[in-house]
Amino acid sequence: MHLTLDISFSDKTQALLTDQTLAQLLGFGAIQYHDIPLEAFIAGQFGLQAKPDLPIAAISALADGLQAQAGYWLRADPVHLVMQRDAFSLGEPMPLALSATEVNSILHTLNTHFAEDGFAFLLGQSGQWYLHTAQTPEMTTVLPAVAMQQNVHQHMPSGPDAAKWRGVINEIQMLLHSHPVNAQRELQKDLVINSVWISGGGVLPQALSALKPYYKESANCFAGNNHFYAGLALWLNLPFLRINHVSELFTKSVALPKNQTPNQHCHMHLSDPQNDDLALLLSSLKTRAIKHLTINIGFYAHTLVLNICPNAMRAFWRLAFWHRLFKRPLPLLAKYLAHFNGA
Repeated sequence: MHLTLDISFSDKTQALLTDQTLAQLLGFGAIQYHDIPLEAFIAGQFGLQAKPDLPIAAISALADGLQAQAGYWLRADPVHLVMQRDAFSLGEPMPLALSATEVNSILHTLNTHFAEDGFAFLLGQSGQWYLHTAQTPEMTTVLPAVAMQQNVHQHMPSGPDAAKWRGVINEIQMLLHSHPVNAQRELQKDLVINSVWISGGGVLPQALSALKPYYKESANCFAGNNHFYAGLALWLNLPFLRINHVSELFTKSVALPKNQTPNQHCHMHLSDPQNDDLALLLSSLKTRAIKHLTINIGFYAHTLVLNICPNAMRAFWRLAFWHRLFKRPLPLLAKYLAHFNGA
C-alpha cells in the first residue's frame, strides 16, 4: 500500500511535535517545504483550479447532504475575531464549536436577514456551515489557515465584487453583535461568535471524465473524517472509508470490493491524529505493510511533505542525526512551536 496521510496541525495537535515517533519518521524521510496551505496543496494534486477560488465548499457540500450541483458555494465558518492593539485577528479554535440550538438560532437570523439577497446559509451533515447563492461573484477569498492569527483586514475578499461582500460580512457582524446566543455565551464565559469567515468559493467543477487520467490514478481510495475528502471521493468516483484512526484503515479496507481495495494508493486525512497513529505508521513501514508513506503536514499557510519508503529505514545514521536535532526542529516546526509559546 502507498499511503498518503494529511495532518492539519492546530492547538489540539501540537503535542505531536514533541513526540519521538515523529522524530523517527522525520529521520527516515525526504522533506520538502511548500508555501501553500494544505487544502490548496491537496486540491491542486487532484486537478482543482482556482477560478479565482478553489471550489472547496462545493466539493465538500457534495458529500455533506446538500445539493451541490447548482449554484455558487462558500464555506461560512463561525469564528471569533480577537481584538489586538489596533486590529482584529482570526482566533482559534476555528470554526467555533456550537450547540445545535445555537446553530439553528444564528442560521435562522442570517437566513431571515439575507433572504431578499438570495443568500441561503445551510448546515451540512458534518456540522459545516455553507453559504449558497445562485449568482457567481467575481472575488477571491482567503483560506482560514492562511489568515489564522493574522490581521483579518489583510485577508478580506478581493476582486470586482469584494466591496459588496465585505459589506455582507459587516452586516453579519452587526447581527451577531446583538444576538441572544452571544449574550448567553458571554454569561457563560464562552467565546462569542462575532463573525463568519467565508472561503473556498466556487461552483461544482466539471465531471471527472473531462479531466486528465492522472488525477484518478493518483489515489484509488480516500479515508478519514473530513467532509472535503469525502467530497473528493464522490467527485472522483472513488470509495471513501470513514475512519478516525490509522488502525481502522487496515480493518475497514477489507470490506471494499477487490477492485477498489487501497493496495495501490490510499489518501487519508485525520483531523485529530494521536501518537498511536504515528507509531502504527512506523511499525507498518518496518513490516512493509506500507510500501511508501507520504505525510503532508499543514502549518497554517505552509505545507511540509515527508516521503518515506521502507528501504530508507536502514539509514540509521540519519535517524541518529534527527534524534540529536529534534530539540531544535526544522525551521517550519520551530516557527509553529514559537506560535504557541507566544514568540
